[in-house]
Amino acid sequence: MIISLEIRAFSRGGISFPEERPRGDEKVHIISRRMQKPMGFKAVQYDDIALEDVNEEGAVGAKIRWLINKSDDAKNFSMRYFEIEKGGRSPVHNHPWEHEVYVIKWKCKVVCDDESGEVEEGGVIFVPQNTDHNFMNVGDGPLHFICVIPIMD
Repeated sequence: MIISLEIRAFSRGGISFPEERPRGDEKVHIISRRMQKPMGFKAVQYDDIALEDVNEEGAVGAKIRWLINKSDDAKNFSMRYFEIEKGGRSPVHNHPWEHEVYVIKWKCKVVCDDESGEVEEGGVIFVPQNTDHNFMNVGDGPLHFICVIPIMD
């Protein structure tokens, strides 16, 4: 498991050195380092997780990061981070579980059975179970969103 460790250094007279706290008008520099450490929970940056192509038929320009899933010992939910290029889309699909989606960047159009809607950054989407649905990027840049689904055994 990778965690981020923050190391602070202070400078006086052009010379940097680590200290517990700055004195007077010294400048604070934060140097980020990554290190391996076993943990009982997961705390990582999303972009430290592999970005994989969505290979299902009908997907265009869609990629996924499995942020949290069974391999993390999650028992109830998987959290996924999608990136869909401008004009791209997820495949139309249907399954017996719902989706909860939070749009992080750009504009998403969702089609759910015979209905559709659009949301921008900060928008949320609920897709009920057993509906034909897909997500399309209708924005001017790469669409980023988080999608939470139950873990199905």
